[in-house]
Amino acid sequence: MQPRIAIITPYFKEKDSWLEQGHASVKAQTYPCEQIFVADGHPNPLIDRFDAQHIRLSFAHDDFGDTPRAVASFSAISQGFDAIAYLDADNWYVPTHVENLVNLHRKTGAQICTSGRALYQPAGTPLVVCLACDGEQFCDTGAMLLFKETFPYLSTWALMPPEFHPIGDRVIWFTLKQSGLSRAHRPEPTLSYRHVYKALYRELGLPVPPEAREPDGKIAKAMKQWRASGRPSIEVEWRFRRIGKAPA
Repeated sequence: MQPRIAIITPYFKEKDSWLEQGHASVKAQTYPCEQIFVADGHPNPLIDRFDAQHIRLSFAHDDFGDTPRAVASFSAISQGFDAIAYLDADNWYVPTHVENLVNLHRKTGAQICTSGRALYQPAGTPLVVCLACDGEQFCDTGAMLLFKETFPYLSTWALMPPEFHPIGDRVIWFTLKQSGLSRAHRPEPTLSYRHVYKALYRELGLPVPPEAREPDGKIAKAMKQWRASGRPSIEVEWRFRRIGKAPA
């Protein structure tokens, strides 16, 4: 029997074109999957025209999409899905993304299956492969496919201390690694991720896109609080490789 896959997409006020691109990439997957959108206080009627579920939360939780991820995760579990993935509203998948990870699960039995990710400019121009998303020190939330034994840990989206929401992806990855569940990684960068921070463009000697911005300090503050709590390190050594064209 084929595992039934849910793709969860929290959204706030992202561009219609980004929502459309992300949804189109889910529909184009070579392995069938179902998408669940979660409006964080600002439902977009565009979503009602998609072939997808649409959960509407009555107000914005201001926690980087973590409460919407928790709500949709519980909904997917109650609907009997066998595995859950997360696709942010500004990102998209390469067509073989889900199939690759399902095949990795079948081959290894791993409950946590992960891919690499490629970073793109806001307009969609290829930028770099993120070598830090290696399924060991770090994994972007959008690069994970999580099977049933991970489901009890998904409450972390809602239960983590509020001050850690700016680094929720690192907290979830830390929690999953601490669980001791089996993991497997495919390095192909099949998650496509829009990068909006100016520092990387400067580092690469590229023009800074008008949509790019400086960090607001919330991530740095959350990391400082994490270190002060005495928990094990979740520092990431960011490494990149330039790409000349989009992964296929």
